[in-house]
Amino acid sequence: MLGNTEITAYHSPLVSVLGALSKVPGMRRLLGAAMVGPLRRTRFAFGGCFDDRARLDGEFGELFIDALRDRDVMAGQMRLLDGFDTAVIDGLAAVHARISCPTRLVWGRDDRFFPLERARAMLGELGGPADLVEIPGKVFAHEEYPEAFAEAALETLEAALSR
Repeated sequence: MLGNTEITAYHSPLVSVLGALSKVPGMRRLLGAAMVGPLRRTRFAFGGCFDDRARLDGEFGELFIDALRDRDVMAGQMRLLDGFDTAVIDGLAAVHARISCPTRLVWGRDDRFFPLERARAMLGELGGPADLVEIPGKVFAHEEYPEAFAEAALETLEAALSR
């Protein structure tokens, strides 16, 4: 199962911008403030991740956004940007080719971080049988539409167990 994740040779413009900004002196602190403050609702933070932005105030907000108020947590997230290597993403086709088991991609159809059309193109890279199921939502479709994601996943798992 793959869901709204990195796509071979595709570099999300927003992730690229965040990575570049994080290298500007003093910008990490501003980025952190933007992520947990009022700007978190904009498309430059978490606003573009959900159909219903109210999710940013619920469980997701508590577990993932509010945690960023902790200096150590935020520093850990910034280290992810520091270690982000686009060569790894560019080389995903070779990794995908080694996956010989059935693979299902479950994708939020309105994801602007990892576009559906590009996900569909990845199907041909996989070494075994593969398909794609579109569900409502954006990059966190699994959070916002867990029933749809679980249904698609369950179909695949049931098929695998019946073999």
